[in-house]
Amino acid sequence: MVIKQYFKIVGITCKNCIRDISRSLKISSDIIKFNIDEKTHTLEIHSRNILDKKNIQGLLNEKFSLVDHDFDKQNSFNNVKLTALFPLILILSFIIISSILLNIDNFKIENLMFDYMGLFFIVFSFFKFLDLKSFVIAFKKYDPICKQFFYYGYTYPFVELALGGLFLFRLYTLLCLITTIIILTATTYGVVKSLKRKENIECACLGGVLKLPLTEATLIENIVMVTMAMSLIVFN
Repeated sequence: MVIKQYFKIVGITCKNCIRDISRSLKISSDIIKFNIDEKTHTLEIHSRNILDKKNIQGLLNEKFSLVDHDFDKQNSFNNVKLTALFPLILILSFIIISSILLNIDNFKIENLMFDYMGLFFIVFSFFKFLDLKSFVIAFKKYDPICKQFFYYGYTYPFVELALGGLFLFRLYTLLCLITTIIILTATTYGVVKSLKRKENIECACLGGVLKLPLTEATLIENIVMVTMAMSLIVFN
C-alpha cells in the first residue's frame, strides 16, 4: 500500500535548488519515491506510511519551507485517508458480513449486535497482540486512561479479547456492556481532542502492524460500539 502526499515548497529559485532538495530527500528511507514539479514547486511523495510534514521539513535546507495549499488539502482525503483506511474498511466489512451470516436463519437485531461486538473485539485484539509494544505507544498518545496509567495499554487487548468471547457466548452481558461503554467513551474523548488539535498521529485500533491515521473513522467506529452497548442495556 503506497500513500501519496503533496506539499508546496517555498524558496525554490532555480534548478540547483531542486537538485539540492532531491539530494536531501533521497536520504530518507521512509520515502519510496518523490517528484518535484519545476513549474509549480509541488512536491509529491510516495511512502508506505503517512509522513509528518515537520520530519520532511527537517531534511531540507533552512531556506526551503513546506506549506499546505489547496491541492494538498484536496488530496489529503482522497489519496491519504481513503488509501490508508482501506484495511480498516475491509476488516469492518468482514465483521459486518460475518455477523449477518451468523444470524441469517433466526434474525434478531440484538443477537446481530452482540455478535458484531464480539467479533469486533476479538479481531481487533488479534492485531494488537501482533505488536503489543507499538500498540501501547500509539494508544498512549490519545487515550486519556493510558496517558495516566501506561500499563493499562498492555491490559487493553486482553480486555478486548475477554469482552469478545463473553459477547459471543452471551455471558455476563450487562457487565460487558458497561465495560464497553466506559473504555470506549474514554477513548472517544481522547480521539475528539486529538482531531480538534489536528494532531498527525496514528490510530492504535489495529496495533502497530497496520499503520492507520487517526481520523473521523476511528471516532465513528467507537460511537457505533458505544451506541450498540447503550441500546442493548436499555432495550434488554
